[in-house]
Amino acid sequence: MAAAGTSPALNLREKLAELAGLKQRVSPDLVRCDFTNLVTNGGFDTDTTGWTSASGSQSVVSGRFRLTDPAAMSHQAAKTPVGRYYTVSADKWTTVDTPGSAAIYLDNDGIYGSSFASVTGTNGLDETITLPFISRSSDTFIQLRQNTGTAGYVEFDNVSVYEADPSDDAPWLRLPYGYKVGQRGMIVRDGVVLHPSDYTEITDSGQTFIKPIVAPGVSTEFSIWAGA
Repeated sequence: MAAAGTSPALNLREKLAELAGLKQRVSPDLVRCDFTNLVTNGGFDTDTTGWTSASGSQSVVSGRFRLTDPAAMSHQAAKTPVGRYYTVSADKWTTVDTPGSAAIYLDNDGIYGSSFASVTGTNGLDETITLPFISRSSDTFIQLRQNTGTAGYVEFDNVSVYEADPSDDAPWLRLPYGYKVGQRGMIVRDGVVLHPSDYTEITDSGQTFIKPIVAPGVSTEFSIWAGA
């Protein structure tokens, strides 16, 4: 009975010590910056919230976003300041019942404007398709398409947009100008404090970027405490 009674107390003391350690690391002069996927509901866990159908029909089937009928397409706008480099990616599926091909188009003028970049998946192949781009507008429209005039459907999942390193297209997180993590700051990924070996801190002309060793997923959340 004594052992059973002390175990929760020990766990509580360990948790309080951990929280106290985190609090001690966060100095009053540090600024918190939060980062996440620029696409809303890119995981399609329950519904199509955040996506607007332009043609055809859209639905969620077994956790995947399905576009049905000839030339079906759906879109949403991601906040992307002009001139910055990004990568959009998505998992896509085609089946025997899918004569159409899956594609991602980018548009800075709205769904019926002129697309400035696109990538089309390989017909009949389940794959991840990616498209690096330089933003031309504060709102970049991310379009998912069933890109043929033939009746059928395509499916997407895990759609994400992150700012990226132009040298290798890997996602990175831009800190406010003049701020850095250094020795005083802290990076928390999905509630877990990262060790310096889990990321690279890159500074160029006063602008600092945090580049995670493991790329963020569709629902990854970062909180970064940085100081000037």
